[in-house]
Amino acid sequence: MKFLTENVWLLKEVEKCNLILIEELKKERLKEVKNILDHYYFKGKKLRPAITCLCSRLDGKSSNNIPFLAASVELIHIASLFHDDVVDDTVIRRNEKSSKSRYGNIISIYSGDYALCQGLKIVERFGNQKIKEEYVNTIHNMVRGELLAAINRFNYDITKELYIKIISYKTASLFQLSSLIGFHSDLEEDVRIENIKKFGWFLGIAYQIMDDLEDMIGFEENDSDLNQGYFALPFILFLNNNSGDFIIKNKLTEKQKKEIITTLEKKKLFGKVIEEINHYLEKSMGYLKIFENPKVMEVFSSISSEILKKSKNTVKNYLSYLGKDI
Repeated sequence: MKFLTENVWLLKEVEKCNLILIEELKKERLKEVKNILDHYYFKGKKLRPAITCLCSRLDGKSSNNIPFLAASVELIHIASLFHDDVVDDTVIRRNEKSSKSRYGNIISIYSGDYALCQGLKIVERFGNQKIKEEYVNTIHNMVRGELLAAINRFNYDITKELYIKIISYKTASLFQLSSLIGFHSDLEEDVRIENIKKFGWFLGIAYQIMDDLEDMIGFEENDSDLNQGYFALPFILFLNNNSGDFIIKNKLTEKQKKEIITTLEKKKLFGKVIEEINHYLEKSMGYLKIFENPKVMEVFSSISSEILKKSKNTVKNYLSYLGKDI
């Protein structure tokens, strides 16, 4: 994401997090394990560690522990990638063969467990009691979200409310943790803590709706969320506005793909998805108004703009698939 390359000071902070991940990996004596873990450890957008580093500066001060806590958050995310590869039968991730494709299910599962254990060890060393509790609660919520998502696979009666609940648990909770452990307050009842938590929560919801919009229909090697039975907001809106029965048998056909995209366009449902993303982004940013740090606020505004822009570009890609000029 551009916000990192455009803010060198933040890029340096995130690099500290990467160095910590490198050091953690060096502690592993088995070369085979190192090679597997390297598959996801040093790739990706590093959005969550960046959020931790940014929130640590909201009140004008930071801590030497921040890069370690940022690394611990990234390790939860990395663990979820290893596990998701197996659950979702992912073939390609980040334009490369997924861990599951390269090493198989068993190794991917254990690699995810390993990353999670590393994160817990870092928090044990560098987090206070409140941070440790939030860390464990976040893992608990993420698992609840994944369970809810699995239970509701191919649920053609899924509601928007249930969908938001699922992504709140499985994604927004980690964004909330990323924000919370970066912000330091010595006050037990600091109203700003609640603002930070809500900021991260709503940012996470907006991000996941964007991500689900992109993954709704698979056009390349990666399978689509719909083929896996995970119904996100765009498809829920499609179902609510589709008069006939729509059943996915094995895989989406080309005809079904075009039917979904055409309906979403004609009934202006793509616009409703974009509005929903923007709604949560604005809600998220609203909770930061009590802070007076223009430098940090500017970066968070850039992150929100990138999420919104990527969502709009995804819609353009879908319309291009129909052969329409944008």
